[in-house]
Amino acid sequence: KNIIAIGDGLSDRGMARAADLVFSRDMLTEYCKGQGIGTLEFDTFGEVGSAIEDIKSRVIRVLSLPSYHPYNKRFDNRRDIAFANPNDDSFTEKDSCTPEYFEKYYPSESYDIVHIHFEYYLIPIDVLENLLKYFRGKNKPIVWTCHDRRSLVEESPVGEHEQLLYRYADSITTLTDGCSQWLKLRYGPAKSEIKIIPHGYLAHPSIVEEQAKEVPKDRNLFTMLIGDFRKSKEFSHSIRDFLECEDLSENAHLQIIFITDNACPDDSSTKERLKEFQELIKNPRITAICMGNIPDEVIIKAFVSSHAVILPYLW
Repeated sequence: KNIIAIGDGLSDRGMARAADLVFSRDMLTEYCKGQGIGTLEFDTFGEVGSAIEDIKSRVIRVLSLPSYHPYNKRFDNRRDIAFANPNDDSFTEKDSCTPEYFEKYYPSESYDIVHIHFEYYLIPIDVLENLLKYFRGKNKPIVWTCHDRRSLVEESPVGEHEQLLYRYADSITTLTDGCSQWLKLRYGPAKSEIKIIPHGYLAHPSIVEEQAKEVPKDRNLFTMLIGDFRKSKEFSHSIRDFLECEDLSENAHLQIIFITDNACPDDSSTKERLKEFQELIKNPRITAICMGNIPDEVIIKAFVSSHAVILPYLW
């Protein structure tokens, strides 16, 4: 839920810090400006009401870098948020990370804010800084979503790209309070308060509950959701443990859901594990569900119909 704060005095400080949108006047305006909290000044409550209605009817146009990922696509509903660059993967090519590229294909008048999530570490540091300077020169707010501390350490151990984003971003979001504190310890005070947005539901609980009523539970069905293959996931040992477990019924079977996009990863260790995986799934007690993109409906049905679900993460 979006939290809107309306106030005029210092007693409203806590409310302003917690809010997503602040309407202020008098002493609260001075406090918000001093703390770097964005605020809309008002004189009458009628102005506040009109502003809220205007905001509710406005579609925010986002330049999402990148925008192709299924998780990012969820936000592109064309009602509240519309991606200016749908299915774009700009950071994979150096030539598509220049001001000239964006000026040509996604001019600044086509979007309201810039959202940077991942893959920025694939481009040289000077290219990223040049791009951030370009967005700032166009007066476009920059939002950086720091996925988690583990991703930072693994993908960009030196941290130069993150330090740059930390300096340029007008707003930073992350998943946990721990990651928020770690960012502050590593890079110093943030320009504004780091927003913590926990992982949301795959689907609203009411949808899952309705599916559970319609889909029968199979006591012999187990599901392993791999998704994409990456270093942080363990799958072969779990599959072998399932096949060798004497406590399970001989009718127990395992369905494994994974995507094809990175079925041939670059690192040699994952390639070796993938070879073993491909042999294991030939077992008749295993059903492989391999898709280019896994729809929510497939995952929900698999989860509600299974006796147990295996999420193969190393942590």
